[in-house]
Amino acid sequence: MSRGAVARSYGRALFEAAEEAQLREQVMAEAAALEDALRSDLFPLLLSPKVPMATRLAVVREIFAGASPLFLSFLALVIRKGRAGALPEMVLVLRDLDHEAAGRAVGELHSALPLPEELKERIRAAMSRLTGKELSLVERQDPELLGGFVARVGDRMLDMSLRTRMDQLRRHLLAS
Repeated sequence: MSRGAVARSYGRALFEAAEEAQLREQVMAEAAALEDALRSDLFPLLLSPKVPMATRLAVVREIFAGASPLFLSFLALVIRKGRAGALPEMVLVLRDLDHEAAGRAVGELHSALPLPEELKERIRAAMSRLTGKELSLVERQDPELLGGFVARVGDRMLDMSLRTRMDQLRRHLLAS
């Protein structure tokens, strides 16, 4: 799961500062609250050039009134630097770093149709062995796969989709 350079820099800086201040759990909870807030009208407000900077900062301070000073300072910095558009990615970077620090990972499992629980567990176990981390999979349905599945954890991928198999067969037949 590739993240943008800005999101990685800011996300890593907040994560490291939170660990140093022994506030990792609190900052992760605040980041989850931010993620929820960004799904509302907050995100467009933060991106709007028509809304004065002071108003944006005041709204964030009001919404996150109970947040740690570290988190509030982080949000203010991101907004003042014009990087609010990268906030959703920054939250994902924070989550990735938190999972990594705890020896966990979250992967994606794409399939054309819902998979049986037993098969999902076998895929999860195989990807867990491959990555060496405790793993949970987020399921997504993708009818373009036609059949089979694609499992991805970070830069590792297991592609057992019918679409890929058909593409490979087509290339083989064209090369013959």
